[in-house]
Formats: sequence, structure tokens, C-alpha cells
Amino acid sequence: MAKQYPVNEIFTSIQGEGFYVGTPCSFIRLAGCNLKCKFCDTDHKVRMKLTPEEILQRLDPTPNLVVITGGEPTIHDLSPLCSALSDAGYRIHVETNGTRDFETMFPFMFHWITVSPKVDTQIIPRAYDEAKWLIPEWSIKEIDWNLARYNFLQPVWDDNYNKNLNLCLELLKECPDARLSLQIQKIIGIK
Repeated sequence: MAKQYPVNEIFTSIQGEGFYVGTPCSFIRLAGCNLKCKFCDTDHKVRMKLTPEEILQRLDPTPNLVVITGGEPTIHDLSPLCSALSDAGYRIHVETNGTRDFETMFPFMFHWITVSPKVDTQIIPRAYDEAKWLIPEWSIKEIDWNLARYNFLQPVWDDNYNKNLNLCLELLKECPDARLSLQIQKIIGIK
């Protein structure tokens, strides 16, 4: 029996955050997470259970970039899904909270790994491509600047968004190697 994944949604849009902002891509949002963050804005409901082949059938063939996100996608065995995506010619990015040692669970090489560390969690050290530090959840002194190749300060999207954004702008003056990441998809009103 083929592996089935608890899928919340599959859609094509642009990457709204981080290094690849503005890049056309398809998203596979898997349901479930191992954390319960107070500011989380993600719907964790399982809307369908799909095999890797069924997921491929629902993906837009262009662009060939796929982002596997969640919840926390690494709570699932991603090997069958990633193998199917890779065989179909997709470049595969994953977004994780960094709390799971997924390289030992499924040693698949992702093309890009984004970590969004959460306060009061143990982050598994590895070679992340980018880290999105949510402000004001993190202070400058708490940020591990060596966790990723690129570090982004991202304002938490809540009732204090403008205050959070202004704090990011102030903190960037102290962190010349960091960049600002806005959730462009929310600002322009797309998925």
C-alpha cells in the first residue's frame, strides 16, 4: 500500500518570505505539527489523504519548484514524497521549525532548507540555508547567527504587526548581515 500524507492544501503561488521571495512555486502544506505556537496562523486540518502519485497529479507542472511546508512537515516520512517529486524533476524546498533530526530519519537531500526557530525549543543543528527569526519572539542576543547561511528578521503577523515591523527595522541597524523578510503573500492578499 502506498504511503499517504495528511494534506491540508496544495496550491501554486509565489514564495512570500525569505531568500526566494517572489519566486513562482507550488506549495504542499502537510497537516500536523509538534509545537503549539501562540502566534501560529496555519490551519492544521487534514483535508485529504494523498499518495505521492496523487500529490504529483495535483501539482502545477510549472513552476518546477515545490515547497513542502506545514505545520511541521518533518513529522512525516518524506522519503516517498521527495523521491516522487525528484523523479518528476521538481526542485524541493522544505520549511521546518528545526526541532526534528530529519536527516537521520530520511537522508534525502533537499535543494533548500528554511528553518523558523521557535523560542524555548531545542533546534537540531545542521546546515540550514536560511533562518527566519520571528520578531519580537527573539531578541538579538538570543539569535544563533551561525544556524543558517542567510538570516532574516521577520515581524510576527498579529495585531502588533506595525510595532513588530518597526522593531525589525531598528534591529537591522545592529545586524548588518541580516535581512528583512515580510510575508508578501499576506501584504498583497494572495495565498
